[in-house]
Amino acid sequence: MSSPLPLGESEEYQAISYLRICGFISKIRCPLRKLRRCTTILLAHYCANNFSLFAWAGYYSYLWADVITADAFGAFTEAGGPYDRKVAERLRKYIFSVGNTIDPAEAYRNFRGRDPKVEALMKKRGFTS
Repeated sequence: MSSPLPLGESEEYQAISYLRICGFISKIRCPLRKLRRCTTILLAHYCANNFSLFAWAGYYSYLWADVITADAFGAFTEAGGPYDRKVAERLRKYIFSVGNTIDPAEAYRNFRGRDPKVEALMKKRGFTS
């Protein structure tokens, strides 16, 4: 049964989350009568934290993509500018033309000669020393 609501708001997801909370409460042997007034708050907190794990995973992917683009642009700036033909040809040959036929990390290493460096993103965002 699919739900039009996003993950974290569907009834099935909330029911599963509630069952997990109940299981946790029974594991720590905490009587429910003491938590009755807080159950709704606990459920909301639990669901929000579970959903935030998905959000953090997405944010991490976004950050890593930004690291890669900043580092790839560094190849152009090291060669003299964003319109360097030799670097552009390497980008086309090792990244764009291979698509997903080889491991993306291997493709990037073929293009750049090394793994991406986080320092490129730090420089892009103004955190250079």
